[in-house]
Amino acid sequence: MKIKIRDIPTFYKILFPSIAITLMVTLTSTIFTYNKASEIILKKTVRQSQETVRQMSENYENFMQGIYDKINYIAYSATTQEELCYGEKGAYEEGYFSRERELKRQMVRLFNSFYVDDLQIYAKNGKDYYFSVKQEVKKPEKEEIAKMIQQATDAMGGIVCINDLKHSGHLQIVKEVRDNLKMSPIGTIRLSINSDALEQIRKNVNFASEGAVLILDEKNQIVQGQASELSKKADQLFQATEGEFEYQMQKKKYQVVYRVSDTTKWKVIGIIPLREISADLLPIQKQMIKTLMIGIFLLLCLVFRRDWKAFLKALACCIPSMVLGVFYILIV
Repeated sequence: MKIKIRDIPTFYKILFPSIAITLMVTLTSTIFTYNKASEIILKKTVRQSQETVRQMSENYENFMQGIYDKINYIAYSATTQEELCYGEKGAYEEGYFSRERELKRQMVRLFNSFYVDDLQIYAKNGKDYYFSVKQEVKKPEKEEIAKMIQQATDAMGGIVCINDLKHSGHLQIVKEVRDNLKMSPIGTIRLSINSDALEQIRKNVNFASEGAVLILDEKNQIVQGQASELSKKADQLFQATEGEFEYQMQKKKYQVVYRVSDTTKWKVIGIIPLREISADLLPIQKQMIKTLMIGIFLLLCLVFRRDWKAFLKALACCIPSMVLGVFYILIV
């Protein structure tokens, strides 16, 4: 027997359009809520990442500033000034209170074996003073030392950080020592920092399972982390003091957060995969689907309890109209 629309009870004539409208409103609100939640989570993640990068950058600044303070202390101390001005190459003073012995005691006091591998002072007359508690430390070659001294000379008393991590595993910090009165050069200080000390600062920082931390020096050479497209295009990408942007590498999208240090000019970069951020939305998706399914289930229970046979007949008659209506709403 053919079912006609006029034979459908009024209850179902009102019910099915109401269900269609409710589903469309629910679908629209779900999409809107999901997009809004995605935007909120992204902003929150970026804000937290910016704070993490800022703190890490400040930790490196404080660490390097402590090193610079020690070098400046040695350079301007009266003991260093007197020994470099009046010490003679080949001569060794035996007395406990001699300038040379006092200078070496000063080097010992300022030495920290946790992050410093060796400390050396080169006098202008060719005499040098060396200290290290590690037997396996390899000293730079004469050519390398001459190059470092020249870089320190070019800095005219400023501190120079030389990135030699790729070859020797050290950051070499050099500074030209000048006479406090005449301002003429009297020597050079060299201090080497091992890579383990730098790793300790960032080892507990993790930007998701596929995220990473990248640290570049002033010349965009890698201090910590792995080489990537970001390190190759650092001059174009990291021009501001700090910021964030979306970047695609190897067909994957990442949120990049960075900060440039005022002291060292190092770039601390946090790389966060957007896929990991999207994973935080899964609980929201599941909750929305769960709520929708519970609502539909309760509605069906109510209908079946009333008259399930009449409901099935009405449903069979109204499905074509409902489908056309839904398509019309989606298209319009």
